[in-house]
Amino acid sequence: MWKVVVADDESFVREGLKEMIPWKQLGYELEGIFKNGKEVTEAIGDICPDIVILDIQMPIMNGLDAAKYIRQRWPDIVVIMLTAYEDFKYAQESIVLQVKRYVVKSNLLEDLPKVLEEMAIEMKEENRVEKRRMETFRMLLEESEYLETVPEDSADIQWFNKKFDKFRMIVFKGYKGEKDTGSILKQRMLFNVNELFEYYDKFAMNTTAIECVIVISDNVSLGKDELIKKCASFCNDERDNLLVGISDVYEGITNISIAYRNVLNEMGKYFCDPEVKQPGVIVIGQKNRLNDDELIDAINSFIDDNVMKKLNLDLISQAVHANRCYVSRIYKERTGQKLFDIINRKKIEIAKKLIEDRKMKIYEIAGAVGWEDTAYFSRVFKKYTGFSPKEYERLYRR
Repeated sequence: MWKVVVADDESFVREGLKEMIPWKQLGYELEGIFKNGKEVTEAIGDICPDIVILDIQMPIMNGLDAAKYIRQRWPDIVVIMLTAYEDFKYAQESIVLQVKRYVVKSNLLEDLPKVLEEMAIEMKEENRVEKRRMETFRMLLEESEYLETVPEDSADIQWFNKKFDKFRMIVFKGYKGEKDTGSILKQRMLFNVNELFEYYDKFAMNTTAIECVIVISDNVSLGKDELIKKCASFCNDERDNLLVGISDVYEGITNISIAYRNVLNEMGKYFCDPEVKQPGVIVIGQKNRLNDDELIDAINSFIDDNVMKKLNLDLISQAVHANRCYVSRIYKERTGQKLFDIINRKKIEIAKKLIEDRKMKIYEIAGAVGWEDTAYFSRVFKKYTGFSPKEYERLYRR
């Protein structure tokens, strides 16, 4: 089922849409009906709809302003406009905002189901092709062994070969703004990257919540200096901070993984020693970059919030937007303690309390504090307490 939300300021239109459109029969779930653009934009983050239906003329926030807000933050959401005949003067602005369809309100109950049927077919096909290409691109990035199972004459391999016989790769690593969730940052990064290179042959994909990778055809002979200037205009919001890595020119899609590894390697060198300039690596928007004390506070905060989970250095470094080797080194220098000693001690303290509660078995406690291997949990527990979990359990029962 595709998820839909609607915003219209007229109560009889809202009621008609709710009661007289056969949503489920058309393959949709109506998730919410709102009175204006402000209400619907505030709800989108929680609902995550596939389609938003907006009346153009609404109080507080009209449909065009809501569509602009949605496009900036959730570019994959399909927008359908409800309009009166006289509203077609807004058509040009709607094209810029990539509104997919118009439905004239005088024919609403007849035309909207037809539009929804068309959109369901389009979205299904777009999703199928896009997901397939993303999976192929991910395999190219990772040089996956599964790539060998994809025929060279497959539609997706041919598509990449044709578009990117010569290419450059750019990797954007982002830092979350104060009010960003991971999903919002992810959407915003991908939208901004696609908009920045709107008129280029490209393919862009989020690899993580804070990393976006784009390959650009080099058939127009883009120079690295030109790309650096272009990327420098990426951030127009002081909350944004980015590290950007730009590759040399490569030939053939079999080199996509090599280009990716080389760019990440150069970016990693920057994190390990920010004072040494790396070719093809630029830093944008440093206003919110954490100093070392703030970084330690951020690490400790992340550990406290996630201590029950399976933690590793990659997860922590991504969360605080710093290189893994730098995180490990600076934590030891500033606190005098190894990072995972702190994590393990916190986990063991929780495990001790769970053993004392007598409500869970040892293997359940191991899983609860983020260790799937019970034998490993027992070894760590003994290292920090002097007792095995079973010995501690018997000791506590005396």
